[in-house]
Amino acid sequence: MSKRLDVTMFGTGYRVGAILLSQQTISAGVAAYGRREWHVLLMDIALGVASSQKVKQVNQVVGANLSPLFVSEGIAMQDEEFGMEIFHEGRPVSFTQVDAARRIPRPEQFLSQGKAKDVLGVYHARRDTALSFRWDDVDAFRQEDVTLSIDNCTRLLGGKFKLELAVGVTWKGGAGRNVGVDRNEEWGYFGHVFHQKS
Repeated sequence: MSKRLDVTMFGTGYRVGAILLSQQTISAGVAAYGRREWHVLLMDIALGVASSQKVKQVNQVVGANLSPLFVSEGIAMQDEEFGMEIFHEGRPVSFTQVDAARRIPRPEQFLSQGKAKDVLGVYHARRDTALSFRWDDVDAFRQEDVTLSIDNCTRLLGGKFKLELAVGVTWKGGAGRNVGVDRNEEWGYFGHVFHQKS
C-alpha cells in the first residue's frame, strides 16, 4: 500500500528575478519604448513572465539577448502568514524543526559576467500562494529526513529588507513531486533594485 508524504507551505509568495543590462541596451530600450514601458518590459523579462514571443521582439528592437540570470519563486519565511503542514498517510504529523539548505545569490556573482558600468536589475513581485510537494511509498515520517530549500535574496534586493524564500522541500535528499501551486492570485509588482559594476 502506498504511503504518501505531503508537505505544503503557504503564505506570501515572492518571485525575484535578476537581469544584466549594458548601458547601450538601456539607452536603446528607453529610446524605443519610453521609460515607463521599458521598465515594465524589463520587469516582465527579469521575472520570467514575459512570453517568448515578446522577449524575441524586444531583443530585436534593442539589439540584445535579454534573459534573466536568476529567477526564484517561493514563500517568504519572515512573513507572519508563513505556514507549513505535513501529512503522512493522509494524517497530519507534528514536527518541531526542519533542516534547511540555503543558497545566497549575491549581486557581484552576476555583475562579474558583465563589463564596467553594466547594471544588474533585480525585480520582485508578490502574491498569496501555496506550494505542495508529494512523495510516495514513505514508510515512516521522521522530521530529520525533511529539508527546506531556501534562497536568501536579501543581498540581491540591496538589503532593503530580509527575504528568505522557501522554494522547495526534499525528503531524504530527494525532491518531492510538485503537486500544485496555488496561482489564483495575480502577481502584484512591488519593486526593484539596481546594482552597477564599477
